[in-house]
Amino acid sequence: MVKNGAIWKFSLAFVLGVLVGYKIIPPGLVGAAFVVVLIACLIYAAQNNIYKFFTYVPYVIYTEVFIRASVRSVPYLSMEYLFVASFSILIINYTKNKVAHTKAYYFLIGFALLEVLNGFFPSRPVLLRAIFFNSFTSILAVIWASYNVLSPTIINKLLANIKVASLFLAGIIVVAHIKGNISYGTFSSSEASNGLAPVQISGYLGVASSILFMGLMNPLEKNSRILNFILFVTVTVIMVLTFSRGGLYFIAIVITLYMIFNRKSLGNYFKYLMLVPVAIVAYNFIVTETGGAILRRYGEKGSSNRDVLVLAGFSLFLEHPVTGVGTSNFGTAIVDSKLFSQESTAHNEFVRAMAEHGVLGIITYWGFFAITFLTIFRRKEPNRQYSIYFLVLFCLIVVHNGLKISVQPILLILAIANPSITRIARKKISHAIRQPQALQQSA
Repeated sequence: MVKNGAIWKFSLAFVLGVLVGYKIIPPGLVGAAFVVVLIACLIYAAQNNIYKFFTYVPYVIYTEVFIRASVRSVPYLSMEYLFVASFSILIINYTKNKVAHTKAYYFLIGFALLEVLNGFFPSRPVLLRAIFFNSFTSILAVIWASYNVLSPTIINKLLANIKVASLFLAGIIVVAHIKGNISYGTFSSSEASNGLAPVQISGYLGVASSILFMGLMNPLEKNSRILNFILFVTVTVIMVLTFSRGGLYFIAIVITLYMIFNRKSLGNYFKYLMLVPVAIVAYNFIVTETGGAILRRYGEKGSSNRDVLVLAGFSLFLEHPVTGVGTSNFGTAIVDSKLFSQESTAHNEFVRAMAEHGVLGIITYWGFFAITFLTIFRRKEPNRQYSIYFLVLFCLIVVHNGLKISVQPILLILAIANPSITRIARKKISHAIRQPQALQQSA
């Protein structure tokens, strides 16, 4: 049976989201609560209370996009500041006697040096600060994760709270559809996301939907399958209605990977065919709600100029193959070289690393992911499978959104701090590290 507490958590989160979306709960009050939780998370990091840190951090992560849009008194990079401060404290104070279970992070340290050394002549200093903090957030998270192993209890708590927090965000967004009068076109719509950034929403909710799908397929959550399915459909439908296509692509790729990994046992899942009518109802609702515009949106060719920006990045690399154009200079360089009509970010960290740092950017940034994927593929199940899901999700968001949302460092931590080991064989570490079992996500 599903625990009543879980249902109440999801219901309360969704209702609170609706109240925030209607501004019944003032944005200023939401901002104050956001800052309080940020401070609490920083205190937990200073105390090395990882369980509490990962219990509360999902809620500020999934509130970030609302704060950025509606509470201008809170710094735009608040989450990045939190992560940089927290992981710096954790690394400096609590990794001295630990041995890394992976050394791939050396590549990212090299990339961090490139970011700094190649950033002395920025064309837009304000953008340089954002790039520094976004990059260093992920780099510090990776370094910490390379020295630590998350217990199944912490992983399950983190994933469960991401699911709850996503319902809060979904509640904010659904207000736009309750009000109606949305002008749907063939582009992502801030109207349909209640004034929030739709491309960022696709990242947040795409991750949440993918985690809900994992829970739906997890045999250890069989008593919660109906709840997980309802939540999966709810979050996915609301995400699709923002008209940002990325999130649906993320989910489709995760489902495809799941089918590949579990192809020998797919026969056990034919019982889910009874849920097909629900999917059809959801599809018909989306088509009706959008007046058929959703079909034109997904039938539209192209990738909102992202393909053009990728080609522009390759052109910049060929023009400056050794050192690149410099940290944060992608936008001005594509205009100066007549590769794009206006300044734009790369929307793709792999392309930015190549264009701004040349072959050294490829070796360090691309090299980290190549080594990390190889390392993960050598893990045992189920660690390997779940780690791949999280690392693939990170890479998909990086390719679609760039490095802009604070759920990304968490994905890296989930991918890296989950090795298939029961003990790190070093005299400096005296305690056994429990091997994570199949993830049981309980709210």
